[in-house]
Amino acid sequence: MKHLALRVSLTLAAASALAAPASAAAPAGMIGAWMYSATSGTTYVDSATGSSGAPSGVGLFYKFNADGTYAYAYREAVTTYNCTTIFLVYKEGRFDVAGAKLVLHPAQGRATYTASCSPSLDSDRFLRPDELADDVYTWKLKANPDGAGRLLNLTTPAGATGDLRPM
Repeated sequence: MKHLALRVSLTLAAASALAAPASAAAPAGMIGAWMYSATSGTTYVDSATGSSGAPSGVGLFYKFNADGTYAYAYREAVTTYNCTTIFLVYKEGRFDVAGAKLVLHPAQGRATYTASCSPSLDSDRFLRPDELADDVYTWKLKANPDGAGRLLNLTTPAGATGDLRPM
């Protein structure tokens, strides 16, 4: 079975239009672009043509700016046979850091949904105010077991945790 790598390439723009001073200085080690990604192998190979379906995967991106603004993007692609569904969420706003506590205050965002086999379900819309609630995490920088640099670890109040790599 062929395995294809999913390449997620999103450019996170600085949210400079939303610039507002953070309540505490943004830690220098946090500033920059960070990502997490995971992909699966191909789940479908057309026996008549030999062509492979696209792999499925998730990408999570954060960009923290020294002025206390941030941008966030989440992309999930799922391919079943030859049908691909992609869900993308983008948010930007400001953030506050107090010790190990990180609070994201989204000011605006978009959600996009595309389904290659059901285009009538496609949508692209701004996020509603109820979808722009603050996101609270604990954060820390940790050693990268794969080599140089550090990882940004974020943990939700429910205990879900993940390591992001610098971009």
